[in-house]
Amino acid sequence: MHVFLSYPLAKGQVVYPNSPAYLSGRQDIIGVNGSVFNTSIMVIPNHYGTHYDAPRHFNPEGLKITELPMDYFCFKGDDILILDVPKGNKEVITAEDVMPYKDQIAKAKLLLLRTGFEKQKELDPESYKYENPSAHPSFCKYLVENFPELKTIGLDSLSLGSVCNDYAIEAHHWLLGCYTDHFVTVIEDMMLSPLEGKTVKSITVAPIRALDVDSAPVTIIAEVE
Repeated sequence: MHVFLSYPLAKGQVVYPNSPAYLSGRQDIIGVNGSVFNTSIMVIPNHYGTHYDAPRHFNPEGLKITELPMDYFCFKGDDILILDVPKGNKEVITAEDVMPYKDQIAKAKLLLLRTGFEKQKELDPESYKYENPSAHPSFCKYLVENFPELKTIGLDSLSLGSVCNDYAIEAHHWLLGCYTDHFVTVIEDMMLSPLEGKTVKSITVAPIRALDVDSAPVTIIAEVE
């Protein structure tokens, strides 16, 4: 079977503070003004909803979303590692949280960090927006410097960064190749609960392919059993 690991785009969705909103509206409606079809117009900020941070997001010399090779989007079962790293409001993911799993991470191309904070998106949208778990820069440095096969990480919280601390810029700089040739891309605001109790056979990350933007919203589909 297949499951979505990305949220559908919707007006009023929780977004990072001070980020622009998603807009949509009907353009043509069947039966109105002689129309025989429906169409809509969408205005989508490129970091809205479940989205993919490519290197260009923080790295002026980094690759844009359309310049990344396919192996940053398609992952087979053995490439994928899901780690449960429980985190609550305002807590921080550290290198120490994942060091016990270093042998498994060394074999992974996609690392999914399941903090459990996903549930707050519906239960407490304000805390999901303003008090999300975030990543410490030392955690990001640890990944980049020690796992050359790692391509991408994904999080079940709003962002790699949080307004609760000042780690966001440095964390992104480490992952997105500002300090080393090796970069690790980031998928933020994922829905990881559908993977609980499942064996993951593959994950496909499909971005909106828009030229001349740094990053983009993504649809993510996992094959599970």
